[in-house]
Amino acid sequence: MNQIESAPYLARLDEAQRRAALAGESCVVTAGAGAGKTTVLASRFVHLVVGRKIPLRSILALTFTRKAAAQMYERIYLALAEQNSPWAREQLEDFQNAQITTIDSFCAALLRDAARDFGYTPGFAVDADSCADLALSIAQRYVRRNRNQEGLRE
Repeated sequence: MNQIESAPYLARLDEAQRRAALAGESCVVTAGAGAGKTTVLASRFVHLVVGRKIPLRSILALTFTRKAAAQMYERIYLALAEQNSPWAREQLEDFQNAQITTIDSFCAALLRDAARDFGYTPGFAVDADSCADLALSIAQRYVRRNRNQEGLRE
């Protein structure tokens, strides 16, 4: 095991999680609840910053829930704070520019930035109840249309 693979921010990962954290390309981490997705993504982020010397403001980390984003933010900050290198300290000083957020918050920020180009005010609000109703409607149609598919039956 080389120096990067034995880094403290990778120590708690199993082999599959370690492969995801060290992947050479962009990646998506999917798993069930409690499987360690947030830990893997936080470890990957720290590896990109510390192991590959990528500025943290050049990395986008997305998750589904605010809770997971907050946990990831905290874990990354603490892992960077444990590093003993000038580069890590420099990145820690710039941590307010880390892009660690939820998918919906990221998309809303993109839309706000482009709203005027399409004739809308950037101060729009998302109607969560309407979104939930629409998601339920789409999910129900999908399930009805695909009810005979093996994966759905399971």
